[in-house]
Amino acid sequence: DGFIGALIAQAIFGVGFAGIFMPGLKALSDRIHEELQPRATACYMSLSGFGLAGSYFLAGIIAAHASWRLAFAFATLGPLVAGLLVLFLMAPQTPEPVAARPGFFKSFKLVFANRVSVGYICGYVAHCWEVQGLRAWMVAFLTFAAAQTGGSVGGLEAPTLASIISLGGIFSSIGCNEFAKKFGRINLIVAIMAAGIVFGIATGFSWRITLWTATILVGGYYATMMADAGALAAGAVASASPDMRGATLGAYAMLGYGAGLFAPTAFGAILDLAGGAQSGWAWATAFFFLALPNAIAIAILRRLGGALARAGTGATVKLAAS
Repeated sequence: DGFIGALIAQAIFGVGFAGIFMPGLKALSDRIHEELQPRATACYMSLSGFGLAGSYFLAGIIAAHASWRLAFAFATLGPLVAGLLVLFLMAPQTPEPVAARPGFFKSFKLVFANRVSVGYICGYVAHCWEVQGLRAWMVAFLTFAAAQTGGSVGGLEAPTLASIISLGGIFSSIGCNEFAKKFGRINLIVAIMAAGIVFGIATGFSWRITLWTATILVGGYYATMMADAGALAAGAVASASPDMRGATLGAYAMLGYGAGLFAPTAFGAILDLAGGAQSGWAWATAFFFLALPNAIAIAILRRLGGALARAGTGATVKLAAS
């Protein structure tokens, strides 16, 4: 009850989420043929959006007709079902001998010596910053836009709109990853991030038009930011040698979700400093800073372009830093 309690509870939830998400991806990549890894990874990263969409939808209904505490209680059923699925359906594997592993600290040193992995990690940091920031503030922004324009979208409430938008992100992520071989994974990611900058800035000003416009632009922005999720994860998996895959995904998740941790708070702080949640210009400013890391990631990816392009074929590579 209160900010500190909520902060502690959210931190505990974060530990649980981290203990499921990336180990799950590692378990998947270890059990599937290398040629299918990019597609399987994209599906894994994208299909979690069904859970997100469902949580928006159910939370809105349960909170309105019962209580928000009950909405949180229903959300815990997902991890329980996931645990049962892993327990009874996932085939066990014999772990590699401990002596064959390079050790905790040396593993991460080797990860950051791999320029290819570093490029995908930087891209994922920008991705998580955007995704977690928008997920946290999507409902609030749509509510603000509705109040400013006085309109509605088919009579739907903001949480329901957010649920529909989240579903769109699933298909954009899976679909865009299929183009990675045709256009080159890095070229695809850079193009998506550039589009994300345009959508982010446009979304920040959409409250001045209509709620339909704001909803469409938020949906387009979310679909754009989700479009590179599968390609980034597939690239990270492909760039790591099998013995470094766990450490690579660990660093990938730690830094990515570290950015995602701060993004919602940074968005809110910028909103306050720029004039408050009732100011349209404050929302525009906050969305600008939400999209800005894309520009930094594009610069890094282009700088590492030569090495990353060689990894874009999906082959497992390991390149030391020059």
